Amino acid sequence: SLSYAKVSFPSPFYLKKYHTLRVFSLAKKASLEHFGTGSEEHITVSLAAIYHDVGRFIQISRYNTFDDRKSQNHGALSVATLKKKGFLKDLPEDLRRSILATIITHNKHCIPTHYTNPLRSTCHMLRDCDKVDILSVVTKYFNRFYRTSDYHSFSMENTVNPEILED
Repeated sequence: SLSYAKVSFPSPFYLKKYHTLRVFSLAKKASLEHFGTGSEEHITVSLAAIYHDVGRFIQISRYNTFDDRKSQNHGALSVATLKKKGFLKDLPEDLRRSILATIITHNKHCIPTHYTNPLRSTCHMLRDCDKVDILSVVTKYFNRFYRTSDYHSFSMENTVNPEILED
């Protein structure tokens, strides 16, 4: 594991494995509620969630970073890996295309304008579930670092103007 200033961080593989499982759980629940059980969209979001970061494992092995700017776009790397390894080969073509499109856009700021619903919705859903979990991971580890470091402190105490609170 990586260590810095008295804080021990889990290995990158551990972080991504459990991140993927949490994103899958969030995506499965959200897609069930929104699309309904057994729908093609629910299947798309669920499978895309399981495979969305498969490229991260290759990225960390090959480049020793999760930074797409210093290596390769991990969404594109995930799609290339899935195609090369044939993980989705037994699925119907339309479903396979939807899953791959959902994966390749999960880390994009904007979903391509030519994507229409329901594909557009599956892309947004996976992207949102991914960001919800990433935010919790980042918050957890940054808060842990700032609380335990001898060199940094981070506090929200007394940062709100009392006059604003009275309004």
